Amino acid sequence: VRDQYLDDLQTMKYLGEYVNHHDEAKGAAVMLGALAEKLRPTVVAETDFTKEAENQRRLREALWGIAAVPEVFAATTTALVMERVNGMTAAQVMQAWRGGEKLDHFGPGQRRNLYSIYARMVCGGLFQADPHPGNIMSLKETEDAICLLDFGQCCEVTPQQQILFHTFAVGAPTSKFEANNQERNLKWLKSLGIEVHTPEPAQAAANLLFFGQKSPMFPDTKAIDPELTPLLLLVLYLSRLENKVVELRKAVGFEDEANPFAVLRAFRNQIAAKL
Repeated sequence: VRDQYLDDLQTMKYLGEYVNHHDEAKGAAVMLGALAEKLRPTVVAETDFTKEAENQRRLREALWGIAAVPEVFAATTTALVMERVNGMTAAQVMQAWRGGEKLDHFGPGQRRNLYSIYARMVCGGLFQADPHPGNIMSLKETEDAICLLDFGQCCEVTPQQQILFHTFAVGAPTSKFEANNQERNLKWLKSLGIEVHTPEPAQAAANLLFFGQKSPMFPDTKAIDPELTPLLLLVLYLSRLENKVVELRKAVGFEDEANPFAVLRAFRNQIAAKL
């Protein structure tokens, strides 16, 4: 399995280089190349359950009283035994919404709590870097409570990443006026190690990576600092989750509105709390 994952990452890099020649995919080589470079070391960790168990135990302690993390009972390199948790993953809830069930999970308060949990992990030096809907659970016992699952893909925050994360959070736009300022976005992205030469693709990159909005599939990005890739993916996943959850909640009758700045604001508030 490990060898297959590594081969897939190499294929992803080659694919980016191949499609980069087409106008609609400009930037694919840079974005997919940076992603492959940063994910390669995590593949080894994710296919070793003793490392996953170590990550899970550390984050269970770090998030105690803030978010639930299942207790690990036993682990070997090929198996992991942990506590069973009573709740529904975001993937399960989203499937129920698509079927017309009006389940009141992942409302505005619970989503804000989720984003704050991730911001706290990043600032704490170790974070779960795979926040897709199957790894996020809404607990039944307590309102707005969150449980996190799957700690194979975790990121140890390096000193360089701490600097980038601080710059990211402090400079993050938190209003529509700031978000639509293309010149501002160009400077902000450059400070993060994302090189975009003109304001228009800078706006497209910001929309795609940070606001969960529609844009060209791969904005014409010239370079991305690989150290930033885990944070880019984290914000991208959470921003897309914000939009998709609100879309599905509204479809079954809940009053809700997506906040494109909710994830960025959570990171900014967490940085401010540490200063």
